[in-house]
Amino acid sequence: MKNNNFRLSAAGKLAAALAIILAASGNVCAAEIVAANGANGPGVTTVANGAQVVDIVAPNGHGLSHNQYQDFNVNQPGAVLNNSREAGLSQLAGQLGANPNLGGREASVILNEVIGRNPSLLHGQQEIFGMAADYVLANPNGISCQGCGFINTSRSSLVVGNPLVENGLLQGYSTFGNRNTLSLSGNLNAGGVLDLIAPQIDSRGDVIVQAASQRDGRVMPAAINAISGLNRVTRDGKLLASERPATALDSYYLGSMQAGRINIINTAQGSGVKLAGTLNASDELTVKAYDIHSESRVESNSGSRNGDENYQNYRGGIYVNDRNSSQTLTRTELKGKNISLLADNHAHFSATDISGENITLQAAD
Repeated sequence: MKNNNFRLSAAGKLAAALAIILAASGNVCAAEIVAANGANGPGVTTVANGAQVVDIVAPNGHGLSHNQYQDFNVNQPGAVLNNSREAGLSQLAGQLGANPNLGGREASVILNEVIGRNPSLLHGQQEIFGMAADYVLANPNGISCQGCGFINTSRSSLVVGNPLVENGLLQGYSTFGNRNTLSLSGNLNAGGVLDLIAPQIDSRGDVIVQAASQRDGRVMPAAINAISGLNRVTRDGKLLASERPATALDSYYLGSMQAGRINIINTAQGSGVKLAGTLNASDELTVKAYDIHSESRVESNSGSRNGDENYQNYRGGIYVNDRNSSQTLTRTELKGKNISLLADNHAHFSATDISGENITLQAAD
């Protein structure tokens, strides 16, 4: 197998720079949820502990509650989507009343669509209060999850793109004509299925998805679907169509992911997937891209920071040199019962441990 250098594209460098800027500004972010005007604008209030409560709009006959926002940001106290016809106790907001907007029916799918121009910064947990429902956040301007998570939902979808709603049904999502990024850092916890859909994905945190009970009592197995590129995707993660980007749209998985099934796809022709962390799937692990590059990562354990920090690119990764830092080299781990690594062009694996019962590796050379 030929060694191929996985160079960071101009778009990839921009994504990495944005991730650093967003992380640096995270602690001072005071942005909140701002509903849009009109019939699809939900009610938004803030309770005493700082959590925001969203009284979602009434669902249609298909159970879809389609909510629109100028801005959708979640601070550390969290946000609660009120899907209850009765008063009760919320995990994040305490005692809450019934949602007066529901009109006698709870939602089975809660779609949160941002129609403003700002990206979403998610710094806290989001809870569906009342009957469990599928959660969707669709923001074509970008999404940054820094320690976010989801409570009382068996499917959570973060989409840097537009929702496809036809005849009152949420059919899927489109990332056509977009180049923005879904970035993940810190811990992300979810139950059931987690969908990550964007032109570019930059995952540097720890993503843990566990099995969850559905509304009908059945158990939803834990799964992660990470789909990047310019695509039309169904709600359940099936590709309908793809466009070739004008320039590369690289995606990065430099942290860890844990679920029953992990499915990573980058459809962008001429683009790659960089793996430098731990992907642990108890069942199936699949990675598909034009180029797949897996190697060890450099981790920095720093004391007090000073002005002598030197940020550098290391084959697509960002690391720090300064007098008070110690660096360690960590091998990439790919674990699963059935592992498929499928590259249309090149596959390069160094300092990588791959362990599974059935392993398929496919590349052009």
